[in-house]
Amino acid sequence: MLYICICYETSFHELIFTGMNSLKMFFSLIACLLISVPLSAQVYDFGDAIEPPYSTLMPNNGARHTVNSGIRLGMFIDAEHDGQPSLFSEGDDFSLSDDDDGVVFSGWLLPGNTYSVIVHSSISGLFLSAWIDFQANGNWTDSGDQICNNVFLNQGANLISFTIPSGAAVNVYTYARFRCSLMQNLSYDGLASDGEVEDYCIYLGVPVPGNIIVKPDPATSFCQNEISLALVPTHNTIVAAFNDNPFPGGFGLGIASSQDDGQTWTAGNLPYPMNPFSGVSMLDAFDPSVATDNLGNVFAAHISTDNNWAAGPVSGLFVHKSVNGGLTWLPPVTVAVDNTASGMGDPAYRFNDRCQIRCDQHSGSPYQNHLYASWIKDRGWYMPLPYSDVYFSRSTDGGNSFSQAVTVNDAGSNMANMPVLDVSSDGDIYYLWVDYNVISGGQGKIFLDKSTDGGLTWGTDILVDSIPLPPLYLNGLSDVRAKGAAVLRTHPTIPDKLFIVYAANANPALNEESDIYLISSSDGGINWTQPVRVNDDLTTTDQVLPWMELKSDGTIDIAWYDRRNDPADLLWDVYFSSSTDGGQTFQPNVRVSSVSFQTPRTTQGLWFGEYLGLATNNQKTYIAFTSSFVDPMGDIFFSRLNNPAIGVPEYHSDFTVNIYPNPCHDELNIVLTNCAMNKMFVIELYAASGQLIVFREYPNSNQAIIDLSAFVKGVYVLKMTYGNDVQFKKIVKL
Repeated sequence: MLYICICYETSFHELIFTGMNSLKMFFSLIACLLISVPLSAQVYDFGDAIEPPYSTLMPNNGARHTVNSGIRLGMFIDAEHDGQPSLFSEGDDFSLSDDDDGVVFSGWLLPGNTYSVIVHSSISGLFLSAWIDFQANGNWTDSGDQICNNVFLNQGANLISFTIPSGAAVNVYTYARFRCSLMQNLSYDGLASDGEVEDYCIYLGVPVPGNIIVKPDPATSFCQNEISLALVPTHNTIVAAFNDNPFPGGFGLGIASSQDDGQTWTAGNLPYPMNPFSGVSMLDAFDPSVATDNLGNVFAAHISTDNNWAAGPVSGLFVHKSVNGGLTWLPPVTVAVDNTASGMGDPAYRFNDRCQIRCDQHSGSPYQNHLYASWIKDRGWYMPLPYSDVYFSRSTDGGNSFSQAVTVNDAGSNMANMPVLDVSSDGDIYYLWVDYNVISGGQGKIFLDKSTDGGLTWGTDILVDSIPLPPLYLNGLSDVRAKGAAVLRTHPTIPDKLFIVYAANANPALNEESDIYLISSSDGGINWTQPVRVNDDLTTTDQVLPWMELKSDGTIDIAWYDRRNDPADLLWDVYFSSSTDGGQTFQPNVRVSSVSFQTPRTTQGLWFGEYLGLATNNQKTYIAFTSSFVDPMGDIFFSRLNNPAIGVPEYHSDFTVNIYPNPCHDELNIVLTNCAMNKMFVIELYAASGQLIVFREYPNSNQAIIDLSAFVKGVYVLKMTYGNDVQFKKIVKL
């Protein structure tokens, strides 16, 4: 029999981590369904390129391979009843496991260029044949479409190079098919007696979304999110760490650096750390956090596991170090690691999760250049309640070693989560977390603790406030899980001045699920101001996942995800604001993202992580975030704002728009509602390159039709102006 596990979680940690307590047990029972299917009914691995026009389904002789788990591309292979065609070639990824994991694209595909992909083979002796529809015309038969034939693969990584035809289409999505087998001379369709087929939807050309893409990735099969940014003044460098397909078979922790103020990036991945209990490498990496010291060292922390979710995975916190501004990295150092559970209901089991690091960069501190780590450990495996604790460790030798982990929360805080720490100008460490039930949500208690001796000892927990958290899932529990931290930062020169930013559901009676608030303390956290609302919109849409940093002059910079530009409360933007009076008032909000985007849809559900990236100095603010504008699973986008911040022009719209069908083959219908029909209606359609290709005016009208039949397949941006109101929408041409 074949057993299929179907998972529906949306936060990576709870996505996979089912069963350690009642929350995980609950989702394990209702969202990890063991379905018994006769193996004889599923003996083939199929592709998932869209059909028509490609041959994917059995009746059309779709590409298929008899499954032998030892003969495959990448780490995974599964069997299906039939092909799984889908628009972004992700159907197979959702059918059982994300097994399209054997091919790695890096950089944009440009006509006339030589390009290379990395193909991972499970054994030596397989033969690879592959095709890319460079004309984006629905077939793999044009000259130059077959990029390799019968290429011998060694076990592990293989570099496959090819030349992109000079007449290849640009600024359009297309499809690639990779087939490996012990057989030779495979076609793009038909049966193979062993091996695997992997289809990819990829982008030809260079998308121009307005913001900068940190790691060019033309494939639409891998998600990137949860970004951490750090500035390295000694090397004139910006460093970004991020989740890069943070699932088994992924690439390792994403890492990128820029030496031209973020205009261009060099991106790669950090290697997986070693599992000390098995002697083999871990299988995933997530929850990135970067920090720098005054000596020019850069540190990147993350969590890794062995993916043994059947028995309680080995998990650990690890820190990599770079001494040259993030260009190269030393092997990871273990901060903490815990072994697998002894069995069901093991109360001694601990799972490491949600790490953040911070370095003491204050020249007047006795602990200058000490590195501090915060994270949580979930208690037990399949326990009655989702108990967890927050932990601390420090390095006093530049990240070469770390102290024994200590628990920070007192006995009264049993569901401690989402820790963040910071260091005051006199060297005191402030440690913040939110205590709440991760299965029921509701109220969250913000706790603060303090160490005055460099983290050797900790005081008594201070209850800062009890806040109404945003719903566990937005939009009536039908949407993404937007669970973020309350972020603490200290004033750069006033030791007892503290700031906390958080998202809260303060107006549930208005159907407003989440806004951004800031509170401050002038006495080291004993007393706190009343909350000040940061977002200045007049809507009831969602604002979530704020992050905060302070400039050296005390200016407070905050960025967050925001849905104010979509009355339907579905499309996201990123917004920013700052305060120059200690958080009493905030500047008008600035739009950072150039195009609104849908919630990224990964193989594990709707998910864009739990934080964005923010770094700042007295001249500029740097923001990195996840957007699905190019890749529906999410890419990392970057933007920088000068002081004072001037972002994307602010657009406000009172009308509602209905666009159908989208995706579209030919006629695109646009209908406005909630409008007076006495203004000029203007339609502008832009290619992904930014080129204006349609401009039409409709006086005293609320509807329009655009014929897209002659346009190439791909993504377009539709700008609709009605009087002084403006909206943007992403359009997909099939």
